[in-house]
Amino acid sequence: MAEAIELPKGEARALIKACFADLASRAQTFAPRSSDPMAEVSEQRHWAQESVGDLERQVSRHQFEPWVEEHANRFLRAHGLASDQLNATSKLDVISGVARALAEEQRLFLYRLEERLLPYQVQDPLFEGVRMRDFPPAAAQAAVQDRTTIGPTLTELAAKYFVAKKRSWVGKTHANRTRQIEFLIEHIGADVPASEINAGHLRGYRDAVQRLRRNHHVGAAKAFSGRQTDDESARVSAKTASLLFETAKAFFNWAKAEGYVAENPATGLRVEMPKASKSRKARRPFRPEELDILFSAPVFTGCKSVARRHDVGPKVIRDAHFWIPLIAFVTGARLGEIVQLHVGDVHLSGPVPFIEITDEDGGALGSGEEKHVKSTAGMRKVPIHPDLLAAGFGDFVAKRADDRRASKRLFYEVAYGADGVASTVFSKWFARLMDKVGLSDPTLVFHSFRHNAEDALRNARQPQYVIDRIIGHSDGATSSLYGEGVSLQVMSEAIGSLAFTTKMREALC
Repeated sequence: MAEAIELPKGEARALIKACFADLASRAQTFAPRSSDPMAEVSEQRHWAQESVGDLERQVSRHQFEPWVEEHANRFLRAHGLASDQLNATSKLDVISGVARALAEEQRLFLYRLEERLLPYQVQDPLFEGVRMRDFPPAAAQAAVQDRTTIGPTLTELAAKYFVAKKRSWVGKTHANRTRQIEFLIEHIGADVPASEINAGHLRGYRDAVQRLRRNHHVGAAKAFSGRQTDDESARVSAKTASLLFETAKAFFNWAKAEGYVAENPATGLRVEMPKASKSRKARRPFRPEELDILFSAPVFTGCKSVARRHDVGPKVIRDAHFWIPLIAFVTGARLGEIVQLHVGDVHLSGPVPFIEITDEDGGALGSGEEKHVKSTAGMRKVPIHPDLLAAGFGDFVAKRADDRRASKRLFYEVAYGADGVASTVFSKWFARLMDKVGLSDPTLVFHSFRHNAEDALRNARQPQYVIDRIIGHSDGATSSLYGEGVSLQVMSEAIGSLAFTTKMREALC
C-alpha cells in the first residue's frame, strides 16, 4: 500500500488558488429575467449570503458537507490527485481551502450584484494575487444552477436532524417524528434544496396533512398522497393534524437555529382548531371517596396471586403494582419517571431519604433500562413520604438491591412498551384496574395522581416554588437557575403534609 502523500503548504496553497481562479473564471454576472428585478436580486443576495455563512461555519468547525468534499475530490482528480492519496493533514488543508474558495466565489457573486464594472478585490487573504478577468454581463442560468447546489437537500437536512435529536428523543418519539418528517419530504420533494423551501410549500403541506384519513398509518404502506381522503368525515381531527404540522415547524426551527435556512417557512402557519366544546373536561384529581374505592381493590388489600390480582384473596403482593400508585400519590411524579427508576436512584441512608429522578446511567435504546426525563426541571430529588417507609418501602428497595437479577431497574417486572416508552404497559394495566373497581370517568387516569399531589400541596399552603420543585415544573424565573434550589429538608416537610385516605392507610398497614 502506497504511503500517504503530505502536500507542502506552498503546493497546497497553489492548488487552492488555482481552484478559486477556476471558479472565478466561470462566474457569471447576474441578469434578472423577471418583471421584478429588485425581488430577484434580493433573493439572489439572500442565497449567496447564506451560502457564505454556511461555508464559513464548515471551515471554522472542520466539519464539511458531502458536497464540499466531492467538489474538492473533483478538483484533485482534475490535477492528477485523489483524496485517498493524501494524509489526513493535507486532505483537511485541501478540503478547507476548497470551501474557502467556494465562499469567495459567492462573495464575488455578491459584489457583481451591486458593481458590474470595477475589478473585484478578494476578501480572503488566501486568494490575494489571483488574476481574474473582468466579467461581462451574461445570462445567469449556469450561476444559478451552481448556487442551488449549495446547502443540503431536504432529505439530507432531515438526516442531520434525526442524528441531532437521537439522544433527546425516546424510541417512540423518534419513530413518530421520522414518519412525520418523511411525509413532509414526500410532499415537497426529496431533492429540493432546503434553502429554497418557502411558505407556499408549507402551506400546501399543512392542507395535505388535514386531508389525511383517520388511521392513515394502518394497513398496507401507501404514498403520502394515498393516505389522504376527500371524505371530510373520515379525516383526522384538527388536533391530530396540528400535531403533525407542528413537527414540520419544529424541524425548520431547528434548521434555522443551525444556520441551514434563513427563516422558518412555516412561521405564522397553523391548523385552525374548532372552538372547544364546553362539555369537554380535562384530567382531574381523584376525590377522597374515589381514592378509597381504588385502594380497596384486591391488589392493595389482598388478592389470590400475581396472575389474579383482581380477585380477592389472602396475598398482599408488595411489588411494582402495589408501590407505583402510592409513590405517584405522594410525589406527583409522572408514571414513566417512576417505572424507569433504578435501584440506585433510591437513597435511604441520608438524613432525608429521597428518590432521584434522572436520565443518567440509563441503558442503550431498546435495552429495557433506558431513562427519559421530560425536561431539565424534571431532573430532581424528591423526598420519600415517611408513611411509605413505615409501610416497608425501604425494605422492598433493599431486597431489590440484593436481587441477583441482571436488571438495574427497581420495578423490573414492569416491561417497557413495544414503543420503547416506560409507561405504556403499566398505563394499560392501571386502566384495567380502574374499570374493575368501577371508576370509569374518562377524566380519571394515572396522571390524576399528579393533580392530587399539586392540589394537596397547595391546600397545605406550600409555596409554589416548593411545589414546582417537587412536581418537576419550571416556574420560568431566572432566579430558579441560581443556587441548588429548595433543600431536601424543606421538601420533606412539604411532602409530609400530604395525608392518605382511610383506605390508603389500611392498605399500608
